[in-house]
Amino acid sequence: MSTIEVAGSSTRADGQGLFQCGACKRHYNRLDHLARHAPGRVTQACRACATNHVRCTETKPCRRCADRGLECVFVRTDDAMTSPAPAPAADFQPSHLMMSPSSMPSSLDVQVEEPMRLSVSGSDAAEGPLSQPVPPSLQQLPTGYCTPAFTEWNFLPGLWSDTDGVGIGQPFPGIELDDLDLRFLGTYNTTVPFEFAYAPQPVSPQRPSVPRRSSDADAGDPASWASEAFRNHHWRFRPNPKDHGGAEEHNLSLPSDARDHPSPDSHISFARRVTPARLGARARDNILTIVIKSCRPENLPKAVACFPSAELLDTLIQFYLTSPQARADSFIHAATFDPNEKKPELLLAMAAAGAVLTSDPTLAKLGYAMQECVRTAIPAVWETNNSLVRNLELTQAFLINLEIGLWSGLSRKVEITESFLQSPLTMFRRGGRFRRSSYPPVVLDAADQTAAAAEAAWRAWVQQESFKRTAFRLLQHDLNSSMYLMVNPLVSYAELSLPLPCSPCLWSATSAQQWRSLLLQCPSLAHQPPTVADYLDDPGAFQNPRATPILLDVAGANEAFLACAWSLAWECIQLAALQRTTASSPSTTSSSNNLTPQPPNRRWNPFLLASRREELLKLLAHFRLTLPPIPHPSPNPNLFPPPSPTTTTTPFPPHQPGTTDTHTLLALHTRLDLIHLHLHAPFDEIQTLAGAEGPEAARGAYAGVADWARTEAARKAVCHAGQVLRFARRAARGMLHGPAAAGIYQAGLVLWVWGLLEARRAGGGGPPPPGKGGARVCLDGGEEEGLAVQRFTCFGVGRPCLRGGGGAADEVVWLADPEAVLGAILGILRDNYEGLPRPHLVERLLQLMEALQRASAGMMEFHGQLDKQ
Repeated sequence: MSTIEVAGSSTRADGQGLFQCGACKRHYNRLDHLARHAPGRVTQACRACATNHVRCTETKPCRRCADRGLECVFVRTDDAMTSPAPAPAADFQPSHLMMSPSSMPSSLDVQVEEPMRLSVSGSDAAEGPLSQPVPPSLQQLPTGYCTPAFTEWNFLPGLWSDTDGVGIGQPFPGIELDDLDLRFLGTYNTTVPFEFAYAPQPVSPQRPSVPRRSSDADAGDPASWASEAFRNHHWRFRPNPKDHGGAEEHNLSLPSDARDHPSPDSHISFARRVTPARLGARARDNILTIVIKSCRPENLPKAVACFPSAELLDTLIQFYLTSPQARADSFIHAATFDPNEKKPELLLAMAAAGAVLTSDPTLAKLGYAMQECVRTAIPAVWETNNSLVRNLELTQAFLINLEIGLWSGLSRKVEITESFLQSPLTMFRRGGRFRRSSYPPVVLDAADQTAAAAEAAWRAWVQQESFKRTAFRLLQHDLNSSMYLMVNPLVSYAELSLPLPCSPCLWSATSAQQWRSLLLQCPSLAHQPPTVADYLDDPGAFQNPRATPILLDVAGANEAFLACAWSLAWECIQLAALQRTTASSPSTTSSSNNLTPQPPNRRWNPFLLASRREELLKLLAHFRLTLPPIPHPSPNPNLFPPPSPTTTTTPFPPHQPGTTDTHTLLALHTRLDLIHLHLHAPFDEIQTLAGAEGPEAARGAYAGVADWARTEAARKAVCHAGQVLRFARRAARGMLHGPAAAGIYQAGLVLWVWGLLEARRAGGGGPPPPGKGGARVCLDGGEEEGLAVQRFTCFGVGRPCLRGGGGAADEVVWLADPEAVLGAILGILRDNYEGLPRPHLVERLLQLMEALQRASAGMMEFHGQLDKQ
């Protein structure tokens, strides 16, 4: 409490009050005013307490930061100074960028943020302000120069700063280009980065998080621990005036020469090119024109002078086309792709996607800057000429732009992607691209065998098939956006009457003659090609090799089936949520002068809803039986094998579009189990209980989720979550990105919340004692665990667990130990990127789950408090 000082016994000459606060030195005319001020205020709250709206203390470091081991940062109000006039540009010297506080003019009006750390001993506090140790890497920098930060470019406030409370804000490289990035990109401009001879490069060390057990957390407010983990997550965008489209334009500038000897992090050698034609200077100039139109005037000179070279852009485009993560050849026809004849918007979008996919920090910044240019350029082209809204290449470019934003891990880009998805869907819908009538069957004249006729027919078929495959790619993106962001899908399964994609043999034909010979071999050209509705009716009929497989892309049909199945599942999920809301909110009827609560009027018959859900589950079970078995994993799956000295290998094996390879099969099984998980688990309420909407919302969701956790549906949900982790362990290195990483997070959250509630019912966390609860049930096991899993789901018999380190059979993690469960899930993601740079989305998910892991003990305490209420 602040002390009270009496300024004097009579009225002051300067007119100020007689009573003064001993802490903030503020004067009051009446003693009761000072008494109300003193117990409720501190002189200056630290940043952590002010952000979380909690009470701070007068002494610094404050009690909350000291208990949690946080950096207590506050603003010193006694160092206020006025700002000098700006110096002329001619007199500018680099040394002006870095000034010590003692050397600043006294007229500067600056508030210095003074970080204070917890002292080790009591003598440290008496010696004066604590000094922070300077990292060794910074001690070698010149003392007279420091590159200024782009403070006006902070388009994601709080994203790169430490998150108060749970410490999820691990230092992550800023997205602005620094001097080291410019030296790297200088080499990228003069020497194409992916054509260096292979040499194992040390990956930039990623700072490991300091392990801290849940018991170290503050015991004062357990409900807020997990909520703080979600506060700055990437889907929680908080706009501010500094967020704008030109914030990343300075990342477009590259030095035109390489005067240093850089060592890029990513040297990925590949031998094959998808297209023989290389990007020419004219195509590069067309791309630069887009950048010029999108840039702001102040960023234009540097962007024009230092834009990436044609060789670098061509390499990024080829990297995108060959990446199994992007699978671009599933909707972009490689045999007819000539970068010098395509729209520059499409080329820029592909180059941006390739730069982001490298996971090289420097190239990723360049890719996100180019993606922002594409986002603003395509609508401008549509407005200039409205007939271009039906242009295939512009729609493909816009779709690639949306895919980059959705999996960027940047909250602003994620929100823009969600809002802009409606545009290409509307254009395809109004253009009739979701209807069968837009795709007439191919008719070949067997008598006309001239090369010109075959070439014309092939080009026409490629254009039509590209529209079809782009439509299904849009459907897949809609599924990813809906499942990841938990929003309504925008494409209805009922409006998809277009035929399924044709066989990959036809799609990957390299010439018109090859395509014509394959097409003439098909015995059923006269039949109508199957549609999504036909596939939904009987998926097994299309898995038969004798059912004219040359006309059907089975892998693409499977993905379309799951997209439509998710739309059906989403309807069941929403109706079930509405029914739960109605049941928990009793209606009221008025009688004379008062309102009397009445039982809710259930307008939805639960038997009908259950019947609809069971029919969908039967359809999904039938679909699972039609999927081919997953091949046994190789001993050391590695997407980046070191090539031999005499041969050059590609890190990405050739991928035939539409073939059901191991990666595609794993993705299909993962998506299928995620649909089951959402059908059996109220994920929105589970995420709310975990703290996504704050402590108060978590209290409201506790009762419903606790009741669910005791049901058979909950046990089925955790079993499907375990299978998601099983498939994630079998993924090749570097493949747990985008949808796969998001699926791991959703499965992990369900397992964590169920484990918290189970541990609470069992009387505490940790592994169960031996001989109690029955035999162990590995939820992430294979078919050998089938009978034990069935007993667990139906009768609750057994002790559920996950396989431990690396999936070892003799090491398990019990679900009743939720902190260890998240530790095992974090290990899956880290192991998949061991020795490789991790994408930003994966980093953000790791930080979130690490914070939830540290909050496990506090959440169990929070649940105990709710049980007593």
